[in-house]
Amino acid sequence: MVSGRVLARLALLLALCAPLVPGQAQPVDSQPPAAPPFDGPPFDTLPFAATPSFSERGNPESYGFPTGPSVDHAAPPLEQVEGEVTRRAWQVEATGTTSLQLLSPMRAQLQRTGWEVVLDCDARACGGFDFRFALDVIPAPAMNVDLFDFRALTARRGAARVFLLVSHSGNTGYVQMTHAAPGGAAPLPAPSAETPVPTVSGLLTTLRRDGHAALDDLRFATGEVALEETPAPSLSALADFLRDTPGARLLLVGHTDSEGPLDTNSALSQRRAEAVRQKLIDLGVAPDRLEAHGVGYLAPRASNGTEAGRRANRRVEAVLMDTP
Repeated sequence: MVSGRVLARLALLLALCAPLVPGQAQPVDSQPPAAPPFDGPPFDTLPFAATPSFSERGNPESYGFPTGPSVDHAAPPLEQVEGEVTRRAWQVEATGTTSLQLLSPMRAQLQRTGWEVVLDCDARACGGFDFRFALDVIPAPAMNVDLFDFRALTARRGAARVFLLVSHSGNTGYVQMTHAAPGGAAPLPAPSAETPVPTVSGLLTTLRRDGHAALDDLRFATGEVALEETPAPSLSALADFLRDTPGARLLLVGHTDSEGPLDTNSALSQRRAEAVRQKLIDLGVAPDRLEAHGVGYLAPRASNGTEAGRRANRRVEAVLMDTP
């Protein structure tokens, strides 16, 4: 006679060897499944009532995502991501609601869908003024940032990045989302050998009409004073203008990007302006007809959140004084 224990073992063996039937539960791996690939922005709509105020998409484009706070008045560390960049903004009726209350449900939604938070700070912890003005923020009225009441969050998922900026003004809450995922459009065709060097035919017209003009053919690397070795016909044009216009004087104003503290950038921009002044003196302009001053990163003409913007901000402008 076969014992009950043997029969139980035989029944278990037959169950394990039986083929799986459609509709039955399938065995699962001991590890949780990986999050599915995700390239699009995490929010088409917010997890609370909000009115869209801005939407823009660029491809290819780049954005500097903050990965840490601003320390000792220096710009925060930025991770540059190139690809498809989406920027959106919303406004929220937020009477009696704090910035943290606006951010919390979005942070929770990101974490539920596999995003890893790498920066999460309020205005004070982020670095206040220095943090805010190092970022590419959607302009008013679509977005508004109170320097004493904002929250910032950067998260990553694979190669994608998202940045959330939340603030208040009166009874209105403001939310900005910037998302970037690698990839981009096809490259532009290579230039032909006959591509001309850019001219400065409009420089003097702009100088006379507006009283100032950027010397856009001058190039400075980040942190460098010396001009890059590129053609600079603007300097010859200015020297000729001063020779032909005896009553005119020029103020040369140096500008920088936002990399580094303000005092360092102010000194750097001063030296850049002086370097351009010396170039004009070498071209025969009398020293007393030229002044040089630096303003650091206090007057950007483009966002410091992208490499193209920082390159545009590293410049010297000529300001016309004593117009004849």
